[in-house]
Amino acid sequence: TTAADSIVTSLRTTSETLPGDVVSINDAPAPRNGQTLNQGARGAFNPSTNTISLFKDADLSTFLHESGHFFLEVHMNMAAKLAHEATAFGPEALSEGERQIVADANALLKWFGVTDLATWHGLDFEEKRSYHEQFARGFEAYLFGGKDPSVAVQGLFQRFRAWMVNIYKIGRASCRARV
Repeated sequence: TTAADSIVTSLRTTSETLPGDVVSINDAPAPRNGQTLNQGARGAFNPSTNTISLFKDADLSTFLHESGHFFLEVHMNMAAKLAHEATAFGPEALSEGERQIVADANALLKWFGVTDLATWHGLDFEEKRSYHEQFARGFEAYLFGGKDPSVAVQGLFQRFRAWMVNIYKIGRASCRARV
């Protein structure tokens, strides 16, 4: 069994999505709408609900690609909230890890060519689409080829990979505990 099979098999334990779920498993892609990032018949990400959908033809790269969209959206939202706190209460109000989240977001914005977090959050869905794809494809390439698309995002990709590995280990241990 490959890692891709393990992830997809573990995720396919349900074909329903309950409110608050992050991943849904479906036999067929949902109709394309203007607010979803689709990967054809394999998967999709909806940023308005932060939901990853994996379809019948999903594989490991689908899961990783769609996870890239999820991570980018959540990371930028966290960074904006932390930057607001730092402005309101001073940078010393943030922990070292929180300051790193803001620094990583700024490195991403530089890689994208976007001025700042306020500009990012002022972009509409279609204006963010190309940046989402740049990040998701860059992260996939990093995982499968070990090369960072930019030195500026190297640390972020390493931390994202470590986060994904940790989630996989927790999920795998949880599945084993149920058997």
